[in-house]
Amino acid sequence: MKRFSSQPMTVTGIARRYEALRLIISVALGMLMCIILIFFVTDEPFKAIYYLIVGPFTRYNRLAEVVEKMQPMLLTGCAFQLMLTVGNFSMINDSCVILAPCLICTPIILNEALFGIIPGEAGKIIWITACCIGSALVGGAVSLIPPYIKRTFGCNEIVTSSLLNSMFGYFVEWYVKHILYDETSGLSASKPYPANAKPTNLIYGSRVTTMVLVGLVFCVLTYLFIYHTRLGYAARIVGANPRFAFASGIDVRMTMLIVSAMGGAVAGIAGTLQTLSYNQRFSGYTASISDGMFCGIFAKENPLLIPIVSMGLGYLRVTAETMSNNTDVPTELITVMTSLIIMMLAADQMLSKHRDNAIKKYCSFTPEDREMLR
Repeated sequence: MKRFSSQPMTVTGIARRYEALRLIISVALGMLMCIILIFFVTDEPFKAIYYLIVGPFTRYNRLAEVVEKMQPMLLTGCAFQLMLTVGNFSMINDSCVILAPCLICTPIILNEALFGIIPGEAGKIIWITACCIGSALVGGAVSLIPPYIKRTFGCNEIVTSSLLNSMFGYFVEWYVKHILYDETSGLSASKPYPANAKPTNLIYGSRVTTMVLVGLVFCVLTYLFIYHTRLGYAARIVGANPRFAFASGIDVRMTMLIVSAMGGAVAGIAGTLQTLSYNQRFSGYTASISDGMFCGIFAKENPLLIPIVSMGLGYLRVTAETMSNNTDVPTELITVMTSLIIMMLAADQMLSKHRDNAIKKYCSFTPEDREMLR
C-alpha cells in the first residue's frame, strides 16, 4: 500500500482503507454478476445493460424518483445505525414505523376539530411536528421491549422482535379495520388525509417532500451523537465489548435502553413522514425497514455515509424498474444483486490477510506486538 503522506499510518487508517476497498470490490462484483445473469435471462442483453446503467438519467421524473425512494432510507438507516451502535440487532423498527402513524399521526390528522384549530401553513407545520413528537414517543417505547427482555431474561432480541413484529402487524390490521376503517372507500384503509396535511413538496410532479431534508438533518445529528457525545461514546463501547464497558463503570443496561429508544423514536418519525408524504390514506404499510438495514450495514458505522448509500440504493431501485419496463428482465434481478453485495460485505475475512500484512509493514510495533500479530 502506497503512503500518501509523511505522517505515520495508523491501524485505524489502514483498516478504513481496506474497508473502502472491500466495499468497492463488493459493489463491482455484484454488478458483474448482475450483468452476467442478464445475458442468460434476456435476448436483448445490451439494451438491458444500457437501462441498468443509465436508466434513471433518461427522464427527469426518474431522477426525482431516485430522491423519492431515498427519503425513507435516510431515517430508517439512522434508526438501525443507532441500535447497531449498542449491539442491539433488534428488528422492532418494523413495528415502530407502522404503530406510530397508526396510533398517533392518523387519529390526529383525521380529527377535523383538532387539526383545523390552527389554519394555514403554520397549522400544518405545528400539527405535523406534533405528530412526529408523538410518533417518536410511541416508537421509542415499543423499541424498548426487545432489549429489556434481553437484559432481564436473556432472550435473543432477533427472535423477540420478530415475534413482536407479527403481533403488532396483526394489531394494526385489526385497528385499521375496526377503528380507522372508512366504509365509503371499499378498501381496508382510513379516511383520506386532508390536502393540507402533507409535508411541503420540493420537486414538482413527484413525492419528494421536506422529509428528505429532515432525513439529512438526522444523519448529521446521529453522527454528532455517536462520535461527539459522552453517551454516544459509551454506546460504542457497549456495542464493541459489553464486559469491558461494565468493568469501566458504564451502565450497560441503561445505555442500551436509551440508545435503542432513540433508534425506535427515529423509526416512528420515519413512519409518520412516510405515510403523510406517500399515501392518501393509512392502510398499514409505511417505510421499508429492510432498505434502512441495508443502508446501515453499508454505511459501516458512519451515519454521514447513509445519504450516499441510500441514493445508490434508490438508483438501483429506479434503474431496475426502468430496465423491467423496457426489456423482459425482471426487477427481482436487482434484489439478487443487492443480496450478493450484502453477503460479500458480511464476509469479514475478505482482504483480511492483505490488511494485516499492511498493518505489520507500515505501523510501528514492538517485537512483542509483532509476535502477537503473527
